[in-house]
Amino acid sequence: MITDYLLQIRSFQIENLPEKFSVILSKYYMQNYWIFQYTEPIKASILPELEKGVTSILSQWKAHGTPLDSEWRLIENQILFIRLQEDSEGASGCSIDSLRKQMNQLHQNLYLVEAGAGQVFFKTENGLNSVAWNQIESAISTGVLHPNSLIADTTNDNLALPDQLFRPLGQTWIKKYL
Repeated sequence: MITDYLLQIRSFQIENLPEKFSVILSKYYMQNYWIFQYTEPIKASILPELEKGVTSILSQWKAHGTPLDSEWRLIENQILFIRLQEDSEGASGCSIDSLRKQMNQLHQNLYLVEAGAGQVFFKTENGLNSVAWNQIESAISTGVLHPNSLIADTTNDNLALPDQLFRPLGQTWIKKYL
């Protein structure tokens, strides 16, 4: 089946490409969830417009004319998580491109800046913080990150709900730097 072939390609790419590409791959190849991470928390004054915009985009989202049943949630006012419902039709390449294009337009309209694919987000006492993937070893050696740090693991193949996004560093791909 083509689906099996795509899954094999996805697995090969995630395992054999540098980690900085994992976030990009999860956005475009998982086809059941998409994650948009922002450089800073979204201001309260923008939240109503974001809610209105995302709700509008998703209410019109279709794959080959078939509406896609999806939901979204804003996590820590800094990570937007969109996923297809389990019983929804799968997203097509065109529908994913359409979602991305519309979300980019919404980001521009609201002056939201997406974090680069090389950023790894983690929870702190004061909310979310991020570190570039090539600075992870340094963050571990200085104590910024430790085995129990909660990391936004966008490479988690079992990610079905936004609550599963954060996992202890020791259970993520970053554990190899410990």
